[in-house]
Amino acid sequence: MALIKCPECGQDVSSTAESCIHCGYQLKEKPLEPVMVNVPSLSGFQRTFVVEYNGTEVSGKSGTTVEFSIKQPTTIRVTLKGYFGHPTIDVKPGDKVQVSIGGMGGISLAKVSMLTGNSNTHGW
Repeated sequence: MALIKCPECGQDVSSTAESCIHCGYQLKEKPLEPVMVNVPSLSGFQRTFVVEYNGTEVSGKSGTTVEFSIKQPTTIRVTLKGYFGHPTIDVKPGDKVQVSIGGMGGISLAKVSMLTGNSNTHGW
């Protein structure tokens, strides 16, 4: 372990420290939490959905949650095969988005604190 100077306050700090013990300055980047998008099970039918963001697409099947990482706030768009609409929502790292299906087959998106309704490998 070596000592380095904190760029914020100039005090000596361990080279392995994540933040300065004197002023709290963040010395190392924290890993980004993934954005999670959950699509509910659809009465026994498994449909493909696509999440688009920054020119990238990730896809999954209804009844599952997909995860992806972003470094800054961005807009995502969700398409669900066989349903109406292509709603968008602004997200930031760590956000959780629940997809809902309306009575007439329209889809909507909402940020939530906890994903519900599906069993998946993460238990969210």
